[in-house]
Amino acid sequence: QHPSINPEFTFPTWVVPSKYCQTILKLPEFQEALASAYEDFQHAHPRLRVVRSHPDDNSGTDDQSGKKKSKSDTLLILRNPSFNTIPSEIQAKLDEMNIVDGPDYKLQIPYTRWTYQYILSQLLPSEVHPPPTAFEQVGHLAHLNLKPHHEPYKKLIGEVLLDRYAKIECVVNKVGEVSGPFRTYEMELLAGKYETKVDLIENGLKISLDVAKVYWCSRLSGERRVILDDYIQDGQTIADPFCGVGAMCILAAKEKNCKVLANDWNAAAVEFCDINAAQNGVSHLIKTCAGDAYDFLMDLGLEQQGKKVQLPHHVIMNYPLEAPRFLSAIRWWPVYKSKRKDQEEPVVPVFHVYTFSRADDVNDEDARDVATVAIDLVAHHLLPEGGATEPSKYRQKELNRLGCDIKAREIRDVAPGKVVMCVTFRATPKLLQHMQ
Repeated sequence: QHPSINPEFTFPTWVVPSKYCQTILKLPEFQEALASAYEDFQHAHPRLRVVRSHPDDNSGTDDQSGKKKSKSDTLLILRNPSFNTIPSEIQAKLDEMNIVDGPDYKLQIPYTRWTYQYILSQLLPSEVHPPPTAFEQVGHLAHLNLKPHHEPYKKLIGEVLLDRYAKIECVVNKVGEVSGPFRTYEMELLAGKYETKVDLIENGLKISLDVAKVYWCSRLSGERRVILDDYIQDGQTIADPFCGVGAMCILAAKEKNCKVLANDWNAAAVEFCDINAAQNGVSHLIKTCAGDAYDFLMDLGLEQQGKKVQLPHHVIMNYPLEAPRFLSAIRWWPVYKSKRKDQEEPVVPVFHVYTFSRADDVNDEDARDVATVAIDLVAHHLLPEGGATEPSKYRQKELNRLGCDIKAREIRDVAPGKVVMCVTFRATPKLLQHMQ
């Protein structure tokens, strides 16, 4: 009920013949003069309706929402209260259409129509502005990462968020950084009931997880779609050493009938991967294990019970903090020579390795951009070389001479100057030979 978030506005108006209403709304020169251009209303949803019934026009009747049930001869158009002077060219058009000034129109806009950020801007003292502008929603849980100056008001911030969004039932604040072998973080409850096990829908799949026990990032949804649509083909085999709760694995199995070998160091994540595979009907396509990613990668290239090794078509390594350092495990993979006529073409796995990257200092004589730094990092863990103190640079051509076709894509910013990159390359027989 706070008046600052349930404000009442007084608008000047024009009395407009009904036949000219759409003309006024569409003419470019009138846009700044309409109430919809008022700065505060950029934070109101749904958008303000600027056409209203004329209280003195009895040719039509209003329903409870203020809309006309039948056609009126004239209507009111709400004007921008900060647009004080009407330019002569606009006034000329008004005169031409017999449009005159109308009565002031009072309108109260309840807090349920204002954005979360706008509400906080009205409630929080100016010394802690700007208010928090972002949060991540995972199922029914909203996760904030508050700055120190917001700490004294964290309960208010949590209550506003809980009250403003009907689907949010629990609001938490991250305490400390993502850390530990399972990439989790401590959290404190700000509002609602503390329940960290959530269900959500991503890419049409039902995903269950516990945000207190496993790593999850909703912003990776689009990247999972890119990998599936741009790289993976129907029926291929996928290996994921850092599968988490299985979002990428299940998407590939569900949409492209892929066989998936999934692993994670976190046994709780693997348990949820199995649950998610079952509830999406793809358990028969996904084989999981909980262990070290290095051993998992190495075992992909070892014979199992005398059977010939079947290498995966794709290896997805989405662990930006350390993924490249696990690449040396593939030195144990078999090197298949050119096939005989009676043999199938050997699989050349495509790796998708995610890593953090920073461009070199621009003042360095041979400064590299973020893509080149990421490629060099991957190259160093595939084929270490260079001086005693630092690895060699600009190694893309070297790997491409081995048929790797190595490339880097920028995924997202995580800090000033620090980005997540995805380095893609082919693990060709020539590369494996050089590694051995």
